[in-house]
Amino acid sequence: MSSRTPNRNRSRRPHKTRNLAAATGRQLPKPQVVDLPLAGWWRRAGGLTIDSLILVGFALLISDPIGRTAGAPVLATALQLVAVIAYGALFISWRGATVGMHAVRVLAVDSRERKPLMRGRAWARASVACLLTSVLPVTFGATGTATGHPDARNAAALVGGAFALIGLVTYLWPLWDPLNRTLQDKVAGSVVVVGSRSGGR
Repeated sequence: MSSRTPNRNRSRRPHKTRNLAAATGRQLPKPQVVDLPLAGWWRRAGGLTIDSLILVGFALLISDPIGRTAGAPVLATALQLVAVIAYGALFISWRGATVGMHAVRVLAVDSRERKPLMRGRAWARASVACLLTSVLPVTFGATGTATGHPDARNAAALVGGAFALIGLVTYLWPLWDPLNRTLQDKVAGSVVVVGSRSGGR
C-alpha cells in the first residue's frame, strides 16, 4: 500500500482580494493616510492674511477706474469675486499654493494620494471658498441695504449675517477637523500640508 506524499512545492491559489483589482480592471481606493505633516491653523491663517492683503490691494487698484463707469458697484463687486476665485484656482492648480501659502510654506494637495490637485478640483475649492465667505454674505447684505421694506431689509440682513457666520466657521473648521481641513477642503478632497514645490507643474 503506497502512501501519497503531499507536494509542498505546489503553488497556492492566489487570494481573492489580491486579484480583485486585476479581475475588475479597477484599483481599490486608497485609505486616507497622513504621510506628510499637516499645516496647523496659525500657519494657514498667516497665508490667508497675506492673500487677503493682495486681493484688497487689487480691489483698491480697480475701484478708481471702474468708479467712473455706469453700474460701478455691481461691476466692481463682480470683478473682485472673479479675481478671488481665479487667484486661488490658478495658483493652486499651477504651483499647489497661492502667494500667501507659498510664503508660509504650505501646499494644497489631494487628501488620499498627496498629489497636486487637478484643475477642476482646484477651481471647485476656490469657488466654494468664495461662495461661503464672500458671495452669499455680500449678496444678502446688499439686498438688505437696497430693499425698501423694513421687514425684508431685516430678513436679508439676518440671512447675510448667518452666511457671514458660516464663512467664519469655514476658516475655523481646521481647529477641530482631524485632518485640519476647511469646508472647501472637504468639497475638493484636499488637505494642506507643510512643504513647497521647487518646479512648475
